[in-house]
Amino acid sequence: MKTRNITTRLASILLAVLLSCACVVPGFAVSVDRLTQAEKQTQRLVGDALVQNGSAVRALKQSGQYRAFLDEVAARQNAWVKRETERTAAALKAQGISPTVKVAELRRSEDPAAKDLYQDLLTWLVEETEDSSVLAYSRFTTPAAIDDLDLAQLLSWSALQDFVDTVVPELLRQFLDLLRQMGLDLGFVLYWPALDQKKIVDYAHKYAMNYNPAYRIPTSGSDCTNFVSQALYAAGLSMNPSSIRGTSPGTKTTTQEWYYYNSPSATKKTPYEKAVAVSTSWVRVTDLYTYLAPHYATFTSTDTAAVSNNLKEGYIIQGGPSVGRYEHSSIVTKKNGKWCYTAHTNDRKDRDMKHYYSAYDKFRIIKVC
Repeated sequence: MKTRNITTRLASILLAVLLSCACVVPGFAVSVDRLTQAEKQTQRLVGDALVQNGSAVRALKQSGQYRAFLDEVAARQNAWVKRETERTAAALKAQGISPTVKVAELRRSEDPAAKDLYQDLLTWLVEETEDSSVLAYSRFTTPAAIDDLDLAQLLSWSALQDFVDTVVPELLRQFLDLLRQMGLDLGFVLYWPALDQKKIVDYAHKYAMNYNPAYRIPTSGSDCTNFVSQALYAAGLSMNPSSIRGTSPGTKTTTQEWYYYNSPSATKKTPYEKAVAVSTSWVRVTDLYTYLAPHYATFTSTDTAAVSNNLKEGYIIQGGPSVGRYEHSSIVTKKNGKWCYTAHTNDRKDRDMKHYYSAYDKFRIIKVC
């Protein structure tokens, strides 16, 4: 998806209103009280992405375009959820899995495809710890808690979660880009500079199998996004905040900041949470995407041929199962003319991309260089 590929509907709405209103109309900003129930729902769903930059939200409201933005999100949301739910249901049917079954039936099934799907559901619903704007994952604390859920409902939830995680940051970037082109001062830099491609790839190759001792492995044991963040930092992406001042040891849930600091007083025996100050955007798949997507071009697809056509060495690729959230971050590399990926957990160096394609069902690319 090109950064400047603004949807026709959104552009026409903005142009008509801005031209007739001479840009900004005092008092035109939409208050919460004046929002319809549907708009309030949309506002809640896009909240995760909007909160990333308070000045962006203010720019939307001050321009008088907040309602238009919510309408556009709602329209895109309905189309996305319908399409993705139908696509996933068809894919499951092709594997012999009825989209109308209960989760308990998947758990009891001896069919390998059903077993794999059940494991994906456990990872998504039970192992998730941070509630999202779509689901309160804290409701599902044990496998038994999801037994009575309908797969059809889960397909809809998954599509909606994917929309919020993947499409809203892209839509926000496109919307703000149009406002910027129309002369509105957004108060921040929308586009971040391209990173050094060679440094990303060199870092990936150097530390793929031998970990950089300057960084610790997260307590979760999953190091994939931590490794990717290290490479991005080595290639020129500045930490935010840029100083250890104000960053206490521990993991901070945020997509507004991106950082990793070792405590100066930590020793090898110091527990991770007391030795490291780190943001979830540095170590969590979805949070890294939310942090980067409003500032870099992205591409999303379930078609591996289309994905391959959008690859470039140094790009970040994330993969996920057909149902649930994206769960793996890797660095695109190349060997003997073939697309490969380099990653941690499991450690891979220039592994043929065909293995990535066989492991996941959906993919998104962040074009950072």
